Amino acid sequence: MSAAWVHLFFSFKYQDNMYPCTLMHWFNMYGRSQDPNTGLWIMQPAYHDSHQHRRHLVVIHLDTLLCGVHLIPNYGPCPLNHAVKFYHSLDAFSMYDVNRLADYHANEILF
Repeated sequence: MSAAWVHLFFSFKYQDNMYPCTLMHWFNMYGRSQDPNTGLWIMQPAYHDSHQHRRHLVVIHLDTLLCGVHLIPNYGPCPLNHAVKFYHSLDAFSMYDVNRLADYHANEILF
């Protein structure tokens, strides 16, 4: 099971078949076990290079998505800057907790 950030939903037609797809940025699991304090898995965005300039983006068919997850930013020990808006949160932080308790389905099937 993996987590990803959906950037775009789109579809295209090829040989009279419609293909609904999404452009996604993968997240990698951080560590081999859940956080001992929260019990949640920690994820971080995946990149192709060590300088974190080239995001690991993929195009996949919508049928391969299982369910939505709630990624909670790992805020760290410092106060949150007021300039960070909700729509920048996936760009502003480097680690996230996967909230498997966000809904019934996520709790039953995630990790």
